[in-house]
Amino acid sequence: NAIYLSILVSITSVVSSILTSFALPTLCRLCAIDLSNTFPNKLPGLTS
Repeated sequence: NAIYLSILVSITSVVSSILTSFALPTLCRLCAIDLSNTFPNKLPGLTS
């Protein structure tokens, strides 16, 4: 039972790390796109 729990914890940690590694850049891109559309003159670096 302890082995099963350790395997389950390791799988969930790997899945969560993969999800965060994919979700965070996507959120950053979406936020950058929203910011560049809202403030195109104030934030010229995000428009590219």
